[in-house]
Amino acid sequence: MATLTDTSSRISEGMTYGEVVTMFPMTRAAFVEKGVVEKENFFFVPLTCFVDAYGISIDELNEIVTKAEEKQPENTIDVDGEVISDQMTFREILKAHPRVKGIFETYGVYETGRKNWQNETLATIAVSVKSTPKKFLASIASCIKAPFFPQGNVLVLTMSSLAFTLSFGLWILMGPLSSIIKTQWGLSYTANSVLIAIPILMGSVMRIPMGMLTDRYGGRIVMSGLLLFCSIVASLGFFVQSYSLLLVVGFFYGICGTSFAVGIAQVTRWYPAHNQGLALAIFGTGNVGTTLAALFAAKMTMSWFGGDWHPTFPVYALPLFIMSFVYFFTVKNAPIPGGAKKLGDMLTVFKHGEVWVLCLFYFVTFGYFVCFSLYLAPFYKFNYSMTPTTAGYLAAIFCFIASITRPIGGWTSDKWGAATTLYAVYGTVILSLIALVAFNFVGYKGIALITTILVTMGFFFGVGNGAVYKLIPQSFPIKTGVVGGLVGCFGGLGGYFCPQILGAMRDVMGHDGGGFGILLIISIVCLAFCFKKTVRHPVLID
Repeated sequence: MATLTDTSSRISEGMTYGEVVTMFPMTRAAFVEKGVVEKENFFFVPLTCFVDAYGISIDELNEIVTKAEEKQPENTIDVDGEVISDQMTFREILKAHPRVKGIFETYGVYETGRKNWQNETLATIAVSVKSTPKKFLASIASCIKAPFFPQGNVLVLTMSSLAFTLSFGLWILMGPLSSIIKTQWGLSYTANSVLIAIPILMGSVMRIPMGMLTDRYGGRIVMSGLLLFCSIVASLGFFVQSYSLLLVVGFFYGICGTSFAVGIAQVTRWYPAHNQGLALAIFGTGNVGTTLAALFAAKMTMSWFGGDWHPTFPVYALPLFIMSFVYFFTVKNAPIPGGAKKLGDMLTVFKHGEVWVLCLFYFVTFGYFVCFSLYLAPFYKFNYSMTPTTAGYLAAIFCFIASITRPIGGWTSDKWGAATTLYAVYGTVILSLIALVAFNFVGYKGIALITTILVTMGFFFGVGNGAVYKLIPQSFPIKTGVVGGLVGCFGGLGGYFCPQILGAMRDVMGHDGGGFGILLIISIVCLAFCFKKTVRHPVLID
C-alpha cells in the first residue's frame, strides 16, 4: 500500500462540520457518540464550536481517519505501465499529469468549499464529490490516455462565432420579411405565423442529429457543408411564386439553425473545462445575427428592390456561401477522444427529470427570444401601422439587447448561482407578460411603455440563456454535450410553437392578449420549478 498522507493537518479548527463529515464520513459516528444531532444548518458551523460544546477532540477525529484508511483496500489502475493509486495526493497527480485538472473541475472539486486539497488523497477527494475511488481513478486514467488535451483555439472560436452569426441571420429572415409577404399575398395571421415558424422547426429538430454528425465527422466538414447547403437552398427563394413553395424553401434552409449545436460541439473540444464558460459565452453572442435580419432585411427589400422580397434571399445567402469555403480551409477539427457518441448514450439521459426541467427552462428563455425576434416586426407593423423598415428597427433593438446579454447570465450564475439568476429572469418575464396581457385587454397601445417592457424582457431572455447553459454542466458534468443538444432542441421548438400560438390567438381574439397569457402560464411553471430547487446537484451519468 502506498504511504498515506500525514493526517495531522487533515482535520483542522478552520474547517466546518460539513467539510469534515463530507470529506471524512467515517467521523460522523464520533459526533453522534458525543450527542450531536445532525441538522442542515450544522454544515456551516465551525468545528471549534463542537470542540467547545461537545468536547470533541480534533486529534481523535484525525486518528479515526487514519485507522479507517489503513483498513481500506488500495485501488489502483494501470495507465500504459504506470500505476495510479487512489492514495496519491492531489499535489502528486497534478505534478505528474497536469491535464487531470480538467477532471477535478468536471467533478466540481473546486466548488466543494475546501480551499486546500494539496495533501488529500484521491480516495478522499472521490468521496467528497459523491463518487467512488474506482470510478474517479477511471476518469483520471481516461484523461491521461487521451491523445489530445485542449488548450484553446482562438481561430476556431472566431470562425465558429462568425459562421453562427451569419447562419442565425438567415434562420430568422422569414420574420422581418413576413409583414411584406403577408400584405402582398393576403395571408391570415395564422398562415403568416406558420411561414415564420417553419424554418425554426427545422433548425430545432435537426440539432440533435447534427450534433451527432459533428461528433462522428468533426465540426469542420459538418459546419462547412451546412453553410453551403443552406446558402444554395435559400437562394432558391428568388424564384418562388407560391406560398407552398416558400414553405418548402423555408423548411430546408431552416437547417442553418443547427449551426448552434455544431459550433458548441466544435468549440468545447478546443477549450479546457475552466475556460469553456467564457468560450461558449463568446460563441453564444452569435445570436446577434438575428439583428442582421431584423435591422436590414425589410429596409433592403423596400429601398433596394422596391418592395420585392425575392432578391433578399440570395443577398443573405451569399455570405454563407463564401463562409462555407473560408471555414473549410481555415478551421481544423479537435481530435475526438473515445470515439463518437452513440444513440444509446443520448437515450440514457431521458430518464432523468432534471433534463426535462432544463428543456422547459430553455423553451422559455431561448424560445421566447426567437419568438419575439420573429413576431415583433409584424406586431409593430399591424398594431401601429408602421412601415416595415421602422418596425424592423424596433425589432432589431430587442434582438440586439437579447443577444449581447447572454454572457451576463453566465457571470451572474458564477457569482450568485444559476438558480438565483433564473429567479430574477422568470420573475421579470412574468411581471412583463402580466402587463402586456392587461394592456391588450384594456386596449392600451402606448408604444414607448410597451417597447420598454419588450426590451426589458429581451435583456432577461439573454441572461436566462446564459444561466441555463451554466446549469447544464453543473447538473450533468459527465453528459454535458448530450444534454446540451437536447436542451438546445427544445429551445428551438419554443421558437417554433410560440409564434404560432401568438398568431392563432390573434386570429381568434383580435389582439395578442390571449397569446401573451399562454406564454405567461408557461413562465409561471418555470418559476415554480426554480422554487422547488429541481436542478441543484450534479447527476453523474456514466
